[in-house]
Amino acid sequence: MSSYRQLAAIMFTDIVGYTALMGKDEQKAFELLVKNRQIQKPIIEEHNGRWIKELGDGVMSSFNTVSDAVNAAIKIQEACNVAKDFQLSIGIHQGEIIFDNNDIYGDAVNIASRIQTLGVPGSVLFSKKIADEIKNKAEFHTISLGSFDFKNVDEPMEVFALANPGFIVPKRRQMKGKQSQSKKKPRFLIWIPVILVLAVSVYVITNFFGKKEVKSIAILAFEDLSPTHDQEYLGDGIAANVHGLLSHLKELKVSGLTSSFSYKGTKTNLLTIGRELKVRFIVEGNLQRIGDYLNVNTALINAKDGIEIWSESFKKIDINDILLIQDKIAERIVEEINVKLSKREKEMLVSSNATTSLNYDYYMRGQKNLYKLTTSGIDSALYYFQLVLQRDRKFAKAHAAIADLWVIKTQQGLITYPESKKFIEESARNAQELDPFLAEVNYSLGLSAWLAWDWKSLIDEFNEAIEKAPSFPLAHIYLSNFQYILGHREESDFHSRKALELDPQNQNPLFRALYSMNLMYAGKHQTAVQILENNLKNFPEDEQTITMLKTAYHLVHRYDDAFAIWKKSFSLKGDNAADSVLTNGYHEGGYSKALQRLAEFYITKLKRSWSIATLYARAGIKEKTFEWLNRALETHDANMPYLKVDPIFEFLKNDPRYNELLKKINLPSDKHK
Repeated sequence: MSSYRQLAAIMFTDIVGYTALMGKDEQKAFELLVKNRQIQKPIIEEHNGRWIKELGDGVMSSFNTVSDAVNAAIKIQEACNVAKDFQLSIGIHQGEIIFDNNDIYGDAVNIASRIQTLGVPGSVLFSKKIADEIKNKAEFHTISLGSFDFKNVDEPMEVFALANPGFIVPKRRQMKGKQSQSKKKPRFLIWIPVILVLAVSVYVITNFFGKKEVKSIAILAFEDLSPTHDQEYLGDGIAANVHGLLSHLKELKVSGLTSSFSYKGTKTNLLTIGRELKVRFIVEGNLQRIGDYLNVNTALINAKDGIEIWSESFKKIDINDILLIQDKIAERIVEEINVKLSKREKEMLVSSNATTSLNYDYYMRGQKNLYKLTTSGIDSALYYFQLVLQRDRKFAKAHAAIADLWVIKTQQGLITYPESKKFIEESARNAQELDPFLAEVNYSLGLSAWLAWDWKSLIDEFNEAIEKAPSFPLAHIYLSNFQYILGHREESDFHSRKALELDPQNQNPLFRALYSMNLMYAGKHQTAVQILENNLKNFPEDEQTITMLKTAYHLVHRYDDAFAIWKKSFSLKGDNAADSVLTNGYHEGGYSKALQRLAEFYITKLKRSWSIATLYARAGIKEKTFEWLNRALETHDANMPYLKVDPIFEFLKNDPRYNELLKKINLPSDKHK
């Protein structure tokens, strides 16, 4: 048959780890090739595809339509999952190719092959051409992985992953593949001595004549100068959106939003704000709304001397164009303070994930309520997040926040992990499809991994979140907490410091409360007490601070204070029955008896097993503690990992049952003797 040209979708599949297997067991490797052929060939033909040839452990095939190619890839991966004999990575691209007898040639073939090499076990990757063809088909979920430079391909190519449930979406750092690398010419060698001299000079200048200052900035709330004085939410929303855009940049440390907003309505001097927030630059602004138009004024200030670096006024802006203003402000800030952007950061800056200022106001209210970590706070947060999505289904941060909400409901014992898992994954997937650069998605998936006791995924997701948004204090403080549990003390301390640096004004009590947990785990009980007592002065009704103080007072043997803080907790919740049980127990036999009676009362009220176990532990009743820890394990309680580090369980560590429990939650055994 003579050769001819045709537009086609090309698919490459490859058996992961086949080369290594071939070196160990040639017979088994051959059997896998046969099995691979038996799985793929019927599926390719069923989807109107053409089996071209086998390339070692890989298969090349072509399809007349993109949908047929992607559907075939889905069926092939599903069949491999069922067979469980081997795993495949799959790559697809569409282009004009040359059919010659029983073979095909062309750039499209090479590109499909390159894309396949980026894959990981269980993934289906494809080019933007494929993604564009299927983007309006509801059965396919896709996510961009960014642009890649391939060998022998002139321009960078955007690669996408199939993100349907059950399919693996690789992290960028996992993707190796056949990417282009710059070739060094031999004559470059003659420049090595010169480069070494320059490198030494730079090192000496940097280290002995002053180190480079880290660029840092705070975004203050924009003041409302409208005649009606009812547009505060707009000012907050503009500042929050600009903050969100800048917080993704590695070269720029952005002060936490809660700290920056704490100066709203005050007359604090900008130099003082800069000193207190420990930032070099400050952005301030104001707005005036008249009908459907806005006047927005903004300025970038050097916080060291108060000199204005840049200012701009946006006059008679249509209210619907407010998002463009936010983008322009962020772009000018980056330009004026000379922040160098990577290619990925430029893409993230374009992918602003902005919404209307009113929606952002609802979103911020939801976040504030969510991290009260109370039942009423969670309910209020869900109301606000759903309100945002009713108005803007494409606001990815709201989808990610709902994923967080389901995690927190699980952690609080309001729902079990098997029940919440589908809601977490669905919301996270919705957010990821809308904005693949959104750090909050990885944060949500990291929290979900915590519930699953999947420690590797947890660390990977949180690192990815921080890589996308270095100024993300919640990611830092929770990663600090998790790293401590895993025994990574230095990493834990690093992320604690980062979170606290991003909230220098102590406007978010959660950061200090979680930091105090790490201090208690490290045996620094008195320091933890001091931090928590200071937190309580500033936030008298913060439930997380009160919860931590119950433990902190217990650990320093201030049992009367512990009893008092328990009563305060019940008073704030209006739980008179529990307060009565606690008080009667205290009169009966002191602090330990009070907690024992409270545990017994909780059993009758069907309270969560973990809470009952911690009460028996504080009361020093070993067998009851083990009994309820095992019940907590059976329900996959989210707090079980704290068994590894919480000092209230210290008296259990010589018992072999303790290490057995740790093993069941995928944590290394404790070496305590």
